[in-house]
Amino acid sequence: MAIFEKKEAEPKEVKTADERKKHKKYWLALIVFTWLVIIAMNIFVGEPEGNVFNIRKLEFWILIIVLPLLSQFNYKKRTDGT
Repeated sequence: MAIFEKKEAEPKEVKTADERKKHKKYWLALIVFTWLVIIAMNIFVGEPEGNVFNIRKLEFWILIIVLPLLSQFNYKKRTDGT
């Protein structure tokens, strides 16, 4: 029974709205930097053999561009409790 006993963990830290915005800005800057590096390498070095990092393939646009952007949006329906 001790396995199923609920353990009280440390209280979760509540992030303020400013901290969340700051975190999203850093995450977005990292994503954009990664995009620019991949695109620059495609242009100046040449096309890679794999499809994921090739800017002319659909896999790049879905996995590297669209999915990280979609992860930044909150799709939960927010209610005010009424």
